[in-house]
Amino acid sequence: MGAHRGHYGKGLVTLGWVLVSFAVPLPLRAQFNNGAAGAATTVQLPTFGVSIDAEGVLDVKTFSDPGGRLRAERVLAVKADMPEDLRKFTKLRKISLRKLEAAIAERLKAGKPLEAELRYLAGLQRVQFAFCYEASGDEPGDVVLAGPAEGWFADPSGRIVGVTTQRPVILLEDLAVALRAFDPGKKDRPFLGCTIDPTQEGLARAMEFQRTVPRSVRDSEREEVTLRLAGGMQEALGMAQIRTFAVSPRTHFAQVLIEADYRMKRIAIGLEPPPVKMMTFLSALDSPREATLQRWWFTPDYDCVRASEDRLAMELVGQGVKLQTEDIRLG
Repeated sequence: MGAHRGHYGKGLVTLGWVLVSFAVPLPLRAQFNNGAAGAATTVQLPTFGVSIDAEGVLDVKTFSDPGGRLRAERVLAVKADMPEDLRKFTKLRKISLRKLEAAIAERLKAGKPLEAELRYLAGLQRVQFAFCYEASGDEPGDVVLAGPAEGWFADPSGRIVGVTTQRPVILLEDLAVALRAFDPGKKDRPFLGCTIDPTQEGLARAMEFQRTVPRSVRDSEREEVTLRLAGGMQEALGMAQIRTFAVSPRTHFAQVLIEADYRMKRIAIGLEPPPVKMMTFLSALDSPREATLQRWWFTPDYDCVRASEDRLAMELVGQGVKLQTEDIRLG
């Protein structure tokens, strides 16, 4: 797919310039605007996703569900069709990779599609533990992944989420991509991540534009200055380049990484409401800093990997990811 480009449309994406340390080089373009014209107004926080058009331009999509009626209907369908032991939330669901591989092979040999339980790893939402079992006699070895899980459904954007937590479910295809990215036979550890970068020409135009922005901003001027920054930076920066690292850009895994980076920028500059209470760039704006951009990026944030004495059981301890920022001088 190559490297994609993105448009800094109708927003201050430059001020939320980010490096995500999770994704592979791919040509894509990102358009930072307020979504398609005529998007529906909802009475609750809408569901956001991304789309890529025929020219490789990435843009946001908004899916409305007024009153949550569609979600309620889908949850009822899950309760009617899914066994209770699979639907009910559990803090620890175990997935045997050996049995998973055997079940996949059996379905493929029979020419049948994979069941949802296989495609969505029985609703597993996070890998918290890994247990390794050595081969013994006629019993082959195994690796078991474990973590919180529950029943699932597709939200309005098509994303598979838990019925009570609405947390994303790990997909089989994403697990396969992640395992392949870290081949145990390779000594070098790949850098897994993505970037959405402005062009040098766009940065030069942005620096010229920033010289026209007032050095101080009163509260009464904040909205006016924000609108001016949004329009001016949109025009100055133009299209941006998206690259991914260590995984194929054609995978859902890469799309998740890019969407996280892209939506994080939009939240930071106020184009998308944050899902939790947080300080965004614009809400903290007191005075524009001349010839300065703010770089935002995600990094892993596990406290440690706790292991048993025999090294056959491991636990990932910590939040998992955090957002960092720093000022970057232009020129």
